[in-house]
Amino acid sequence: MFGVLAFLSFAVLKPAALHAHHNQNQQFDGTKEQVVTGTVERFAWQNPHAYIYLTSREGNEARSWRIETLSIAFMRQMGWGPDTIRAGDNVTVTINPSRTAGRATGWLLDLAVEGRDVPSLRDEKRLGAIFSGE
Repeated sequence: MFGVLAFLSFAVLKPAALHAHHNQNQQFDGTKEQVVTGTVERFAWQNPHAYIYLTSREGNEARSWRIETLSIAFMRQMGWGPDTIRAGDNVTVTINPSRTAGRATGWLLDLAVEGRDVPSLRDEKRLGAIFSGE
């Protein structure tokens, strides 16, 4: 009986937990794209998602951003690693911005580093290979 209850609890609760964790559209507006240019302060390569902390300039004002990425496992498959970007890099990020007005956060769609190539997160050939299991 305990086994049946445990299974039913897992079957009911696990999808809700996964949905809550992976539903970026609750935090970020997937219908909008925003481009932010700035300097990387820190790249936190950690599970379950990496974060890019950068400072942009808006006129004479500095603005601190926190950009969330895909899972570490997925980022590795896309060719990224803990040293793909470094503090001091000048970057241009394309993000889905926060749904909360004025909040300097976003969901990373792609990134370019000034003076250096990094693997694109929009590489359709690589994405196709990952999702087809190649």
